[in-house]
Amino acid sequence: MTATVGVRMEQATAAGTGGTAIEWMERHRRTLGIGAGAIVVLVLVIWFAVASGKRKEAFALQALERARVAMDAGNLPLAQNELQRVIDTYRGTDAALHATLSLNVVRMQSNQHELASRDLQALLDQVSSGPVAARAAQLLGISLENQGKFAEAADAFEQSSRLSTLTFEKADALLNVARARATAGDTAAAVAALERILSDYPESAAVTEAKIRLGELAPIK
Repeated sequence: MTATVGVRMEQATAAGTGGTAIEWMERHRRTLGIGAGAIVVLVLVIWFAVASGKRKEAFALQALERARVAMDAGNLPLAQNELQRVIDTYRGTDAALHATLSLNVVRMQSNQHELASRDLQALLDQVSSGPVAARAAQLLGISLENQGKFAEAADAFEQSSRLSTLTFEKADALLNVARARATAGDTAAAVAALERILSDYPESAAVTEAKIRLGELAPIK
């Protein structure tokens, strides 16, 4: 019944019948087998769900902004508590995802790199694409690098480059890949990452640094 109703509503809109959902349902209530009162209740339920979701996101963004003010002020303990509260209270919102990113920046600033890397990996398991995933992979790489896990860090930076949709971010991530690969002792992979910047992103600002690093690595290729 539900799928049929959805298709018919889409067809009505496509056919140019116009009107609100209430008007459409009123015209077809006999077909649907529901009364006028039920129509109003159903539409109100839908409206309330949408409005509640929007209010929740708005409140979450306000709470996130307060947490970031504490973060910018250097009050890391307060920022950490506020960010965790956003995550716990507004789970499922975009603000909660961004709060997770910010929380792990605070953790890294507090030298809690193991905790940060675990949480960032969990976030990547949850969100596999989009800007949040790209940023999470970048932060994961930084966290792993700070733990001396250079090969794993390079893998995370590679993931960040793949996930990002912005050219400058892709190129910058490859600079990070090259650094981590070289530190891990894999010079050939480092050179390959730098050469990808020159071939794939020749207009990016990262090209200058890539050429410098290639000059440093070339003698030992």
